Amino acid sequence: MDTFRGKTVLLTGAGGGIGRCMALLLADEKADLALVDMNAEALRETQSGCRARGARATAYHCNMGSQADIENMLAQVSDDLGPVDILINSAGTVAGKYVHEYEYDDLKQTMLVNYVGGAYLTRLVLPAMMSRNEGHIVNMASVIGLVAMPRMGEYVASKFAIVGFTETIRMELKKADLTGVKTLCVCTTGVDTGLFPGYKAPRLTPLLKPEVVAREVLKAVKKGRSHLEMPLIAKMIPAIKLLPVALQDAILTKTGFTSSMDGFKRRG
Repeated sequence: MDTFRGKTVLLTGAGGGIGRCMALLLADEKADLALVDMNAEALRETQSGCRARGARATAYHCNMGSQADIENMLAQVSDDLGPVDILINSAGTVAGKYVHEYEYDDLKQTMLVNYVGGAYLTRLVLPAMMSRNEGHIVNMASVIGLVAMPRMGEYVASKFAIVGFTETIRMELKKADLTGVKTLCVCTTGVDTGLFPGYKAPRLTPLLKPEVVAREVLKAVKKGRSHLEMPLIAKMIPAIKLLPVALQDAILTKTGFTSSMDGFKRRG
């Protein structure tokens, strides 16, 4: 793919962070944008920014933890813009508690928004992509979808789920010989989106800027890559998991990985 011009892109989490940055970059290339977020005010700001760049951008207020909201939103997108060419699942939330502190709703909400909502939306758009053997699914996971982090249990679980789900889609498409439908799983270290106030980046893994991540994600889509890890050291995470557990723990402790969330400040 050389350009996003004229492509219908459905982007969740478009109200801020990486999602907003991707929306603005896509607007520069004149993609037709279906912008989705729970925060109506933030969503309107993103929509205005995209329209100011000359793009067709429509906003859809949607709770990604609600099946009915997702179904109604997609039906409206289909009526307004037609079939989805590219789906980017970027919506996310976090509770930021230790496991023994969770309420049931903490676990439920994070899994619904981060994983279940995007997985269900993928299931809804995938058949049409398969029928025409053309389309792209982009799932924003995380390095902590590859290795755990204290005080992040529900978030870690949701990102592990995204990684496994995206790999499953890729394998199923390959088995069906549907080479025109692509998947991309994005695993980054911490990103400065405001979702994790008080988070301290581990050594060797600087806090990434959302605009940098957004740019690299869209480059990866154009190149048809199936995986994107950022920064380069993120590619080493799977190798760490091959080491004895005691050595894994020592490395993660020494680099500050296990204490990154110690200063996290809960919102609300």
